[in-house]
Amino acid sequence: MNNIRTTLILFLLVAASAIAADSTSVITVSATLRARIETTDNATHLDSDDEKGWSYYRNRFGLMAQVYPASHLELGLRLTNEFRYYFFPTGKEFNFDEIVIDQLYLKVDSIAHRPLTAILGRQNITLGEGFVVADGTPLDGSRTAYFNGANFQYRFSDRSDLRLIYAYQQHQDDLLPIIDDREKAMSEQDEQAGIAYFTSSFGEVAYQLYVIQKHNAGTSSVPQADISCPGGRVQFSIAPKLTLTAEGALQFGTWGENNHSAQGGYAYLEYKTGLPNYYPGSFTIGGLFLSGDSYTTTDHEGWEPMFGRWPKWSESYVFALSREIAPSYWTNLSSIFGKTSVQMATDLTAGLEYHLLYAPKGNDPMTWYSEFPGGAGNRRGNLAVARVNYKASARLSGHAIFEYLVPNDFYFPGADNSAWMRMEMLLKL
Repeated sequence: MNNIRTTLILFLLVAASAIAADSTSVITVSATLRARIETTDNATHLDSDDEKGWSYYRNRFGLMAQVYPASHLELGLRLTNEFRYYFFPTGKEFNFDEIVIDQLYLKVDSIAHRPLTAILGRQNITLGEGFVVADGTPLDGSRTAYFNGANFQYRFSDRSDLRLIYAYQQHQDDLLPIIDDREKAMSEQDEQAGIAYFTSSFGEVAYQLYVIQKHNAGTSSVPQADISCPGGRVQFSIAPKLTLTAEGALQFGTWGENNHSAQGGYAYLEYKTGLPNYYPGSFTIGGLFLSGDSYTTTDHEGWEPMFGRWPKWSESYVFALSREIAPSYWTNLSSIFGKTSVQMATDLTAGLEYHLLYAPKGNDPMTWYSEFPGGAGNRRGNLAVARVNYKASARLSGHAIFEYLVPNDFYFPGADNSAWMRMEMLLKL
């Protein structure tokens, strides 16, 4: 009851600030409803004998209030609930689940009459394509992605800006009240990070440079770590209709009592065909590399995904990764991939994608025969993805995704194929 009362007070305070301000103040209220049906066969264990498939309805509702007491001020509060109803396995008890505050911030523009903006509090932050910063709460899936912290942005020009960010993430977040608290883990450990992210362009070349300093508090199974991660992203046209995008980063620091040194990055070429509907509108080919830890050294060489733990590379493969280390823990992974998309109608797009997956470092030969992944090779497998996007209006959209994995010798002998499917409807009010 105390949590409910506190949350309602916070919501009312945001609304009341508009009334207390002058007559030019504005308050807006919006809502989103995201309904999903997700089902999988064998995506986590790659062993059909385990009968570990599942199918459920997943519903996320969000209610947002934004108050603008003055032209340079914004207050925001968003409440979110997500519950699941399982079709399979049967017997899973339904519950409404908790209501969390996934946005609570103050935004101030034109600080000291300078092109400086500050966002303080709980907020979503995505940098670039989300390779290193996109989700601060990876263990609750896509229910929330927030960061607790401070986000300063200084705009040098229309094309250049610098962002300085501090983030503080908890294993079980108790900074703000939760209605019907289920004590869910948001990450495996407490984490802190400082981020400097510079965006600019030179002629037709757009680029970003960044440095991230992250501290992982550690757990009983994962040691404390302090990691520095400098990197950059670049995008430019190399020919008419042909664009190159690349991002890479280095990591160094400590992993427990040992040194940490890792590398990661991706690059792809995208060709826009300019063809009419029903013909491929684009072709993309690229590669991904995330270093793996070598069992022959005491140092740690595995890529630390920082805050990039979300389904960027695959919606289904995150489940197999959960048995190696943790969900969406992208590391020890390389891929050659290609994809294309077709505009079927003004409101309908279809796409196909293929990944040839490898592991830069194989499993320890002393344990490969008994532990997951359990294979003696470096070939993770073949992953195919089909997707259809539908957008009826600015308020109503949806998609359907199907993924199919054929595992290879990185996994135990006899590892079975897996399939995963999702259908979504998103309504914005």
